[in-house]
Amino acid sequence: SKEIIKNINKKFQSYDLVLMADFGHGFFNNDILTKAIFRNSKFLCLNVQTNADNRGFNLVTKYKKADYVLTDTAEIRLALSDRFNEINKLSKDLRNKIKCKYLGITLGKDGSYFVKFNKKKESFYQLNGFEVNPIDTMGAGDAAFGISSLLLKINTNLKIVCFFSLRRNISIIH
Repeated sequence: SKEIIKNINKKFQSYDLVLMADFGHGFFNNDILTKAIFRNSKFLCLNVQTNADNRGFNLVTKYKKADYVLTDTAEIRLALSDRFNEINKLSKDLRNKIKCKYLGITLGKDGSYFVKFNKKKESFYQLNGFEVNPIDTMGAGDAAFGISSLLLKINTNLKIVCFFSLRRNISIIH
């Protein structure tokens, strides 16, 4: 951890954008997060994934702040222990647990939902999926994470972020 922290402290200050994908393998310990990543990231984008190996143990709610958080419907429901509420309610509840400027939720074949939180108000945009019968959505969220992070860093309109995130999903689905 000490060597990783040293490298992050040396290099991250020159980065405009940090993409952090946590797949639940235990790499991101508290020291790495607090002494390096949170301290040195100008714009931190966070994607925390739940999979068969870490289900229930790698929840996005273990993080307290990021500029942008991307999750999917199943992951946000698991993290908030909420099976039934609408996406807009889930997004507000997650925002109460994680300080973030942007939140994206991929909705599988149903599209995507993005929120920009401001001090006075929030703006959101939801776009339905383009593909009615997707064959394979594996990796679509990873692709959406990359493009949406770049677009949000430059404060792109949420409609455009949704559209390009879904376009990346389609290219993976076909």
